[in-house]
Amino acid sequence: MEQPLEWLRRGWDDLRRTPAASLVYGLLVSLFGALILTLWSHPFLIAASISGFLLVGPLLTTGLVELSRRRERGEPASFDASLSALGRHRGALLRFAAGLLLIAVLWFAASTLMLAMALGFASFLVGMVVVFPLLGHATWHAYRDLVQ
Repeated sequence: MEQPLEWLRRGWDDLRRTPAASLVYGLLVSLFGALILTLWSHPFLIAASISGFLLVGPLLTTGLVELSRRRERGEPASFDASLSALGRHRGALLRFAAGLLLIAVLWFAASTLMLAMALGFASFLVGMVVVFPLLGHATWHAYRDLVQ
């Protein structure tokens, strides 16, 4: 029951040790969220943007996981180095993105009545700059603990 807190603790440690590269990912997610906010008055565009957000988030998490993996192995952990995972695992990531797209379409159909989940948007996504990288790094530690 306490293991997720340990993953978050280790994710926070990775975030503190690779702050520039990690926060770039958080900033990218926040900027994409800001794009969604600019489309708020166009229901069909916002639906497409949110679906895109669901695709981009996990793909960006790949870079954060790569940072944690590199740090664990004592390898250089920079933003540029983190992008190497996108090239190495292109096929798997595209299949994953296709699955996420299907889930996103189903989610959109189910959530049209719940679009007022505006708490994240109320803060203008500032919190996502730190929360997204923290969860991305914690994902690596969860994976390592569950796969080993």
